[in-house]
Amino acid sequence: METKFKSVLLKDIGLTDSETKVYLALIELGSSTKGPIVKKSGVASSKIYELLEKLIDKGLVSYVIKSGVRYFEAADTNRLMDYMKEKEHKVNEQKKELEKIIPFLEMKRSSNISESQIQVFRGIKGAKTAFYDMLNVKKGDEILVLGLTEASESFQNFLVRFHRKRSEKGILCRAISGGKMKKFNTISSLKHTKVKLFPGELSSPVATITYNDKTILSLPNDNIWIQIKNKRLADTNRARFEEMWNRETEILEGVDAIQQCFDEMLEAGHCDLIGARGYFVDERPEYIDEWEKRAKKKGFTMRNIVDPEVKGHRITKFSFAKTKYTLPKGFSELSVYWIYGNKVAISNWMGEKPIVVRIENKRIYELYKKQFEILWKEKVFR
Repeated sequence: METKFKSVLLKDIGLTDSETKVYLALIELGSSTKGPIVKKSGVASSKIYELLEKLIDKGLVSYVIKSGVRYFEAADTNRLMDYMKEKEHKVNEQKKELEKIIPFLEMKRSSNISESQIQVFRGIKGAKTAFYDMLNVKKGDEILVLGLTEASESFQNFLVRFHRKRSEKGILCRAISGGKMKKFNTISSLKHTKVKLFPGELSSPVATITYNDKTILSLPNDNIWIQIKNKRLADTNRARFEEMWNRETEILEGVDAIQQCFDEMLEAGHCDLIGARGYFVDERPEYIDEWEKRAKKKGFTMRNIVDPEVKGHRITKFSFAKTKYTLPKGFSELSVYWIYGNKVAISNWMGEKPIVVRIENKRIYELYKKQFEILWKEKVFR
C-alpha cells in the first residue's frame, strides 16, 4: 500500500509509470548497475537506459563510472521539491502566455458559433462545467428547472454546493419536481429558491434546465449533461414551464404531496387548518423535527380546528399553534382543509395514498378564510 501511494504521488508530479518504477527501485537499491535496476523495477531491459537518461535530465538520478561500468544512484530526495518548483514556475509562465491569447481565441470561437450549439459533458467534472456556466448570468436573472430527479448522493451534494453559490449570487431559481431527493429540503429552503412538487407527473430521468438562451438536459444517473444554445428552444421550454407553474388547480397523490403543503405553508408564514389529525406528523417525524425548528425561527403561526380526539397529539402541541377542539367526532376523517398563502389544499387520507386537491386562487382563498374565521369564533361546531 505504501509503495502504491508513493507511485501515485510521483506520477502526480509528472513522472511516467516506468520512470516511477525505476526511481523507486534506485531508492531501495542505492548505487546500482543496470541489471539489478531492471530486476527490481520490472521494466524492459531495452528501455532502461532511455528511462535513466530521462531521470538524469530531470535531476532525479546521477551516475559514476567505476572500472568502465556506470553505477546509477537516486539524487538527494530534496531534489523532488526542486523539481516541483521548476514545474510550478513553468506552469505559471504558460498560464501568463495563455492569458495573452485567450481574447483572440474567444473572438475566433465566437465568430464561428452557429445559431445552435450543442455540447456534451460527462462525469462530475463535466457537470461542474455545465452547471457553473449558469453562475455567469446576472444577479436577479432566473434559472428554471423542470423535472428535478432522483440522483446519486455525490451528485446531490454537488447540487447543494451549486445552489448555495447560486443563492449567494442572488440568482433566482424556480423548480418543478416529480419526486423527492434526499437533499430536496436543503435546496428548497435556500434564498431566491421556489419549488413546486407534482408527484408522479414528472417521472422522467431527464431534468430540463433553462437559463438565458441555453438549455441543459441533465441525466445524472447516466452522468451526462447536454447543453444546447438555442434561443427558440429556451423560449419554448420557458413557456412550458410557466404553463405548469401557473396551474390554479392540481390533484396530487402521495405523502410527498402532503410534505409539499407543509413546505408551502411555512413559506407563507401562516396556515389555518380544519380537521387535521396528524397522520403526516406520525408518518415523517424526522422531517417534522426539522420543519418545527424552521417554523420557530421564521416566526410561523398556525391555527387548528379539530375534534376532541386529536387532543394531546403533537400537531396540537407546537408552540406556535393555537387549537380549538370544536369539530364533531368523525368530521376530520372526511377531509382536511389547509388555508395558506392564497392557496387552499383539501387532503384525504382514507385510501392507500393521501390525495391532495390544491387550488391557488386568491378569491377562493379569501372565501375559505372567511369560513374559517366563522368557525373559529364558534364555541361549538353546529
